Amino acid sequence: MTYSAIQPVSWNEPTIFERRYRPGVAPEEAVAEVAEFLHDDYAYVFEAYWDLWTPPEGADKWVLEPSLVRLTAQGMESKSAQRSRVATFN
Repeated sequence: MTYSAIQPVSWNEPTIFERRYRPGVAPEEAVAEVAEFLHDDYAYVFEAYWDLWTPPEGADKWVLEPSLVRLTAQGMESKSAQRSRVATFN
């Protein structure tokens, strides 16, 4: 993991916790840091680089390369979660 953050109730409110990890850390370490802030109306954001097959511009063959992935877990009472129960990957 390279980043973690906690966002309360609405995306318009200030972030409660934010940290960049350089170098990256294991997912367990990033999750342990935000665990003390567990609340049913918060959103938890994590970023990591995963090796994904991608089609490079102008190339014929796909290549396996690190790609930034953002994972967001929303508490059941967060405003965003109330509007949508669908997983989104950015």
